[in-house]
Amino acid sequence: MKKQLLLIHLLMMALIVAGQEPFMGSTDVVGLSGWPREPQLVKAEDQSFFWVSGSGQGDEVNHALLGEVYSDFYNLFFIKYDQDGNAQKSNYIRGAYGALNASSFKGGLTVMASAAQDVEASGQTIPIGVAEQLEIIATYDPDCNLEKIISLWNLGPSEYVNSKSVMDPRDGSIYVYGQAYAPMELIGYGIVGKDVSASYFYVIKYNRDLGLEWVYNAGFDMDASGTTPLFSRINVHPGNDGTVLVTGSYATESSPLIHGNSLPAYMDSYGMFAVMLNAAGTSQWVQDGHLNGYAHGTSIFEAYPLPGGDFVLAGACNTGYFKLGDATIEFPGGENFENLFAYRMQANGDFVWGRAIQNMRPNQDKKKKSAQSDEFKSYIDYDAINWRNKMLYLTGYYNTTSGFSIAGRSLDITNPDGIFVAAVDMDDGAELWGYGLTSDYPNIYGFDVDLSGSVSLLGVSHNTLHLEGQYSPPVAPEVTDFLFHVGLDHAGRGLWNTNIHLLTGPNYWSLNGVDLLVLPNGEVFSSMYMSEVNNLVIGSATLPSSNYAYSNWLVELKPDIKLGGIVSDELSNPVFSGLVRAYKRSPWGSYPLVDSTLIQDDGSYMFTDLYPGIYAFQAVTIPEHYPN
Repeated sequence: MKKQLLLIHLLMMALIVAGQEPFMGSTDVVGLSGWPREPQLVKAEDQSFFWVSGSGQGDEVNHALLGEVYSDFYNLFFIKYDQDGNAQKSNYIRGAYGALNASSFKGGLTVMASAAQDVEASGQTIPIGVAEQLEIIATYDPDCNLEKIISLWNLGPSEYVNSKSVMDPRDGSIYVYGQAYAPMELIGYGIVGKDVSASYFYVIKYNRDLGLEWVYNAGFDMDASGTTPLFSRINVHPGNDGTVLVTGSYATESSPLIHGNSLPAYMDSYGMFAVMLNAAGTSQWVQDGHLNGYAHGTSIFEAYPLPGGDFVLAGACNTGYFKLGDATIEFPGGENFENLFAYRMQANGDFVWGRAIQNMRPNQDKKKKSAQSDEFKSYIDYDAINWRNKMLYLTGYYNTTSGFSIAGRSLDITNPDGIFVAAVDMDDGAELWGYGLTSDYPNIYGFDVDLSGSVSLLGVSHNTLHLEGQYSPPVAPEVTDFLFHVGLDHAGRGLWNTNIHLLTGPNYWSLNGVDLLVLPNGEVFSSMYMSEVNNLVIGSATLPSSNYAYSNWLVELKPDIKLGGIVSDELSNPVFSGLVRAYKRSPWGSYPLVDSTLIQDDGSYMFTDLYPGIYAFQAVTIPEHYPN
């Protein structure tokens, strides 16, 4: 007869008490003599990650792995860390003054940057010549060794470009895109925009080895357009099998010429378009729509391809009305508010379902980002994350004066401004749950999720903070600005939170959050910078000052959760010689193995640093002792 093993859990309450405050794990600091660039985090394989930042010309950079960085140049530098937050490898690009984007493929790093001087990387030099600007892409292997670096444009004096980029996570290819107002020479291709009107958008595809594959551009029908042909908010969304969805808006009285169609010109309103390109960069279909006003704050900022070819799109709308193809989403009274929406469409563009999330705060027209985002900046107004093609997580702000509801439940209205996290079913668009916190003038800096669906949020509060169902650790009365971190499980229940502030206040923006990264097992890293010499207080721990006028900080929030128990057989005899494995659970099964621990001679086991979440445990015995 097969014996049954019983795991008796002691201290199980440690996993389900909301408001647990993690203690500080490892930290790393880059000391700077000049104002910090925003240090961003990029996930890599094997639970490792990159920390990407930079320094200004003449600024000293102080870190054990960055000793070769020269202060007489702008520098873009990055460090790779293991899952325990230990710095492993590093490299830098001399002359690049800012990372436009960075992403990882098979453990390596691809970074796109701009420069206003010669660029040098690992002994390879790209001269700026007569140009006033360079855009470059560089790829690095998992050990931070340079693989290839290329310059994109051959620009002349007074010619400028402002491209963005996004990686296709399936094959590591890179899409570079933007809008321009004059033809430009693309290295290895020729003149982009020579066959279209003066205002146009472009999409350029490079493969993983930075080989140029194709170029797509589209302009306006000058016979049908008015006096203001202008594209804006162009975004590129990689699909399946090399396809790519391009979305954007166009200005009043203009008729874009896309896929052989002259799209309608909308009087007193922005137009909207979406065009699908195949793997060869050839358009397959185009949709148009309008926005009932001047939609400077409206865009589709994310589009996630599903296995069958459908897309789920997330967008923001500040006119109270959005229409694209057959998708129509209305927000009664929503003019000049940043309302979010999501909808699903089939591979041919046909509408499936739509979901409006109304009553966000008045339009700010800022940025959005997260570890999954395509923009490489901080200060979020909204964001979206696709979790395993099951749930779409959304975050943004809401106005508490008139209330705010998600999934039929009213969220917190304690303080003047709210931040919400919502989950939407990607199959049918149903609102599954919502979570709210309120503060005074909060900002969101980071938004990420682990493999089990647990969500983490990084933000700043200026005086007060109220969390639904959680206890917010207090801060000293003189602290006026503090960073907060909040963790939720896949059902929107609060798991943990912790605050970070400077020891001697008030802060007044001396401590700034930048980014948040959550590894697959739930381990949380927070990136921030400090603009004074001060001590950092994380929960109940105080870190020594870095002694630098300016500094970048990387902090691991390591939970202090202990869980133990006894493994016994069906006769209550202790089982020994084996181990217990802890797996994080989600509604669709158990995902990452978080930790394992040995079974002692008396059958006992103990985990000392589990990450917050819902777990399944497995006892594994030695076959010689328990052959059945």
